[in-house]
Amino acid sequence: MTNFSKRTDKGTVLMNELKFKLIKDKVNFYETGAENFIKSNKNIVNDIWKNNDLTSNFIRYFPDLVIVLNEAFLIEVKYSSGIEKSCYENLISLENNGYNIFIYRQDNCFCKPSQLEFKLMEQYDKISKINIPVDDFIWRNPSKLSAKDYKIYINAYENHPTSGNIFAYFNYDKIRMNVISYEDFIKNGKKTIYNQNIENTFIANIPKQLNLL
Repeated sequence: MTNFSKRTDKGTVLMNELKFKLIKDKVNFYETGAENFIKSNKNIVNDIWKNNDLTSNFIRYFPDLVIVLNEAFLIEVKYSSGIEKSCYENLISLENNGYNIFIYRQDNCFCKPSQLEFKLMEQYDKISKINIPVDDFIWRNPSKLSAKDYKIYINAYENHPTSGNIFAYFNYDKIRMNVISYEDFIKNGKKTIYNQNIENTFIANIPKQLNLL
């Protein structure tokens, strides 16, 4: 099993846990991640994964869920200890364009993309025992390695989680100061109102003090 497959499996478990919570709390949601297209057209998905143009990246890194409360909230489910730069930039772009977007983490909490904090990255990598270029002090950039060193890097991480793309590690100690618990996100405004004109639509009032609106 590849590192990507391992991360995907753990991410799927976290996704299923979140979906179970939402179903239990009668919150409507829709799955919107690119992975959902795999069922219908594997060729399109493969093309999206191979290409690096703006449209392909937008589709590839589009958030996993839309949660319907008093408004629609885009949710990116993140189990991993880091994030690829292209994914981060897409999430930031959505937030900057006015979308209600949050990242759901393995500690059962939410935070906004702009609230993410990253660890300083050292150039010397202890596992592969080579120097790997770092951009802006935080982004490990394996793409700048020679073909020989890139192979050494990937092979060294055969049994460890990593990415062959540009990525950074989360600084969880700093992020914890900005998170919103699942309970606060969903339940603090849970004076449940059902729209009589739209069957099965759940609407909740989220307190303004949570800065969600």
